[in-house]
Amino acid sequence: MEKREKQQDAEREQLAKSKSLVKNKLVVAAIALVCAVALVMGGYFTYSAYIANGFLKSVAATGTAQSLFASDLLTGYMGTPSSDELDRAQRMLVMK
Repeated sequence: MEKREKQQDAEREQLAKSKSLVKNKLVVAAIALVCAVALVMGGYFTYSAYIANGFLKSVAATGTAQSLFASDLLTGYMGTPSSDELDRAQRMLVMK
């Protein structure tokens, strides 16, 4: 009878270890899943913020440019430029 009790105790202990091992594996799997979801969501939010702020990656205008994304030398004309204005603009481009 004593051997039988020892055997039952050993079986219970083995069963408890098995349950503990399964529980530990589930905890590790849950933690890995949470980490993977956090990484994916972080990447998604970073990419969407990068795309949403595309207008911030442009070059700022300098001087009195009419267009927000043009340089001083590429400003548009309000009307047809005279030949003197065209000559002066060409000379400015050649000098720089």
